[in-house]
Amino acid sequence: MEFKESYFITSDGARIFYRYRLASDVACENPGANEVNLSEDGKFDGSNLSDEGKSGEQNLPNGDENSDSNLNETGKCAASNLNETPSENAEQNLKFKAAPNAKAVAIFHRGHEHSGRTTHVAEGLADESLSYFAWDQRGHGRSEGERGDAPSIGRLIADVDEFVAHIEQRFGFETQNLAVIAQSVGAVLVSAWLHDYAPRVRCAVLASPAFSVKLYVPFARAGLKAIYRARGNFFVNSYVKAHYLTHDKQRQASYDADALITRAISVRILLGLYEAAQRVVSDAAAITTPTLLLVSGDDWVVEHAPQHEFYNALGARVKRR
Repeated sequence: MEFKESYFITSDGARIFYRYRLASDVACENPGANEVNLSEDGKFDGSNLSDEGKSGEQNLPNGDENSDSNLNETGKCAASNLNETPSENAEQNLKFKAAPNAKAVAIFHRGHEHSGRTTHVAEGLADESLSYFAWDQRGHGRSEGERGDAPSIGRLIADVDEFVAHIEQRFGFETQNLAVIAQSVGAVLVSAWLHDYAPRVRCAVLASPAFSVKLYVPFARAGLKAIYRARGNFFVNSYVKAHYLTHDKQRQASYDADALITRAISVRILLGLYEAAQRVVSDAAAITTPTLLLVSGDDWVVEHAPQHEFYNALGARVKRR
């Protein structure tokens, strides 16, 4: 599958990058306009813009998992330094209209990763009748923001809502025809979104939601919280290795070689993630979205118990695990 690339602007002005592939039941209403391109350094290429602020469309083959063409010389993603030359609405040049019953899937990656590492989900589903959208979480991949950070966990949950709204508004999908698939950290953000915003999406697939991350150090969370209160935000590096995440040797190798993976996470987000998870698990009865929960048989990264607690309390009449 080939995925095109674009971005949307959040309500607080951040550019969030995403990839998409449209099914045949989504028509372009203004085919004379073109998508914004990113140059090799991850900045918008103003040289490709016409007088109207239009540019050529770019395709990404096979999810572009290992691309480092958008990194600057230090290996840091340059997305946060995007040029301001084109209009902030340039990514909206192409307008689409989905058929009344057209269906779409929004995919949310796990912690540290980016959209290029989720496009294989669409390829695995192999359903050409569905349209697919996959984002780079703020502070990840090519999206803006300090790597591994965000203003708050609440801001990330709002980003989820605004991404879904963007899919609906720009591409013409109806909310009830949209399914969401999310893994690990992404699954916590999506479950919090389901709880806080109560969207009328068709269903949710939550894979190993990181309601409780295995930190392997006694009192690690309490210690991080105490230091955060004393000195403010700081970053910790992930202990996660590729073989913790998959048995697939090819995907292990691509993970190790992927320069767009964000290795660190801010303590502000780590603590906020845990607090959001506690809140959602304790009030899971408020979530009525049909849900499929996928729990790993042997998980090195997240605890099993909170996932089952969440499922047992889930208010959805249709749920499976």
